[in-house]
Amino acid sequence: MNRQQLIDPIIRARKEATRPIFYVDGRGNPDHWGSCTLLNVRDRYFVITAAHVIDAWTDTKAYIPDDTGGFCEIAEVDRFTTPLPESGKREDDPIDVGYVEVDQNSLPAAVRVRFATLDDVLLHPHREEERWFALIGHPLTKTKAIHADQRVKVRMPFTLTSIQIWPPVQTRLGFPADSYAVQFHQGRVFTHEHVMMKAPRPKGISGGALWQLPAVGNKHIVDESEKLAGIIIEYRREEAC
Repeated sequence: MNRQQLIDPIIRARKEATRPIFYVDGRGNPDHWGSCTLLNVRDRYFVITAAHVIDAWTDTKAYIPDDTGGFCEIAEVDRFTTPLPESGKREDDPIDVGYVEVDQNSLPAAVRVRFATLDDVLLHPHREEERWFALIGHPLTKTKAIHADQRVKVRMPFTLTSIQIWPPVQTRLGFPADSYAVQFHQGRVFTHEHVMMKAPRPKGISGGALWQLPAVGNKHIVDESEKLAGIIIEYRREEAC
């Protein structure tokens, strides 16, 4: 089994747990602001995303697409974002992650079943091993809201299969030891057919999911399943990661 044969069913199974977030702009229209990853922990439902996405979620309502082409309001119960650094600027925050707990009664049953669960989360990473990851997010250029009737058109999320950058590079970039950096050169992305293309601008994928892929060796899967390893928070163009 090659890597592409492995990743295709994973993306089909996991793409619905990552959705774009829309806020309401000054004209009352939906405005795509970022991505989020849906996580169910026992009887609690969370929208996990980058802290800078939640920071913009002030004095406005937020929505995610439902499964009918409409919107589902995120009825907030509680929220958390990582504390701002001494500079007071979120761009200086190397963690930049947060969550909003959602009232489960506000979520249609068809949406609740799309949430990832605690069983899907990678709790004990093997950081000494070279691993491949799938990044799933919704770039602004690929998600359209049709304002006239408040409908949303969501294409397949952008998916990037990439390899982990080794921890010394993460340290140099200023990221904590328990974070991941993965390679992403916007101008050197290959399709399934191994044709090089330019990827969409990554703006909008903050809050998307980072899935650790099962290891493949000698035509068999070494690990049992993919695991949710983290949340996408930042693109460093100059470092191609």
